[in-house]
Amino acid sequence: MIRFKIDRLRSEVAQLVRELKAIQLLTFPAAVTPKVADKIAHEEHSIAALNKRELEHKRDACRKEVRQLRKKYGLKLTTAELLSRLAYIEAAPKGKVAFAPLWLLREWFANWGEFLLPPTKVPHHAYVVIDPSGTTYRHAPPAVHGLEFSAVERIVDSTIRLVRKIEVVVFGSDERLRPWLFDRSADGSFPPEVFD
Repeated sequence: MIRFKIDRLRSEVAQLVRELKAIQLLTFPAAVTPKVADKIAHEEHSIAALNKRELEHKRDACRKEVRQLRKKYGLKLTTAELLSRLAYIEAAPKGKVAFAPLWLLREWFANWGEFLLPPTKVPHHAYVVIDPSGTTYRHAPPAVHGLEFSAVERIVDSTIRLVRKIEVVVFGSDERLRPWLFDRSADGSFPPEVFD
């Protein structure tokens, strides 16, 4: 019975440590350097060696920190949802990263202004690079990346052309697309009916 209680306590502490890791990676991924990533990994692995009193102390400290961070950032995700996001981030192969669109982070955190630039300062399609190993931000300061407007124009035009080509190959004509798929005009804008 005592062993079961200690195992349950150990499991609770491990979950709290993972919650803290998830919050750190989602709010300040650039702060996770290789040294910090190693420290977090060591902390996760060292839980197995803690005795009951150490586990209780660690649990209480982690609970308090999780509560404070949830309040500070206005975290809307449940524990299960948060740990699911962490699993996605950690599933990135070694040397690879996960991406989190800024608009999604703004949905997950009510107080996103604590760690993100306002929407007027970054493109809508910007994202944060999250590297659980900490190697991405080792030599470079954090940056918000976005596509240049000319690249977006090429992507949009190419996508329209591709949809038209597929329609012609499959149906012999792009006649079905004409009521709703429009090309940009010479000045780069779409006709007003696109927005109706």
